[in-house]
Amino acid sequence: MPWEFRATCPECSHEWEALTYTEWIGSATSDTPVRRFFCPDCTTHVSIATDFDRASFQNWLRGHQHYLTASGFLAHNIGLIVAICDSTPGYLLPLDTLWSQLHCPPCDTPLVEGSMDAHPVTCPNCGKCNAKSHGCHAHVSVLRDVDDQT
Repeated sequence: MPWEFRATCPECSHEWEALTYTEWIGSATSDTPVRRFFCPDCTTHVSIATDFDRASFQNWLRGHQHYLTASGFLAHNIGLIVAICDSTPGYLLPLDTLWSQLHCPPCDTPLVEGSMDAHPVTCPNCGKCNAKSHGCHAHVSVLRDVDDQT
């Protein structure tokens, strides 16, 4: 879901508005425990369910295969969970090793835990990562271009 936000850079005084997107990995309900991360460069957010068991993740993944081709961001980070699933036995997935590996491939930037409202973002004018978001102020309706697989 895209939101429009405003930000200001204290270094160069640049002010701008941009869109931020939130992606989900795993089944989510109102009471699902999640950890949230974002890329300080492109401000894409991802919420990841933290109570994965192997069967529910594989079931979720079967229903969301289009994510692997529609988004390099999601394909990379879902791939990390798939690797954990493939390499560890047991019912629950040990995601402790995942958090430090999350990455934004388009920006070549590690993800930061939290949100851009609590952490600095990268200024598109000077390139320094200490700009402050003033928060999201508008929901934006957009259509995402996804290649037709038929």
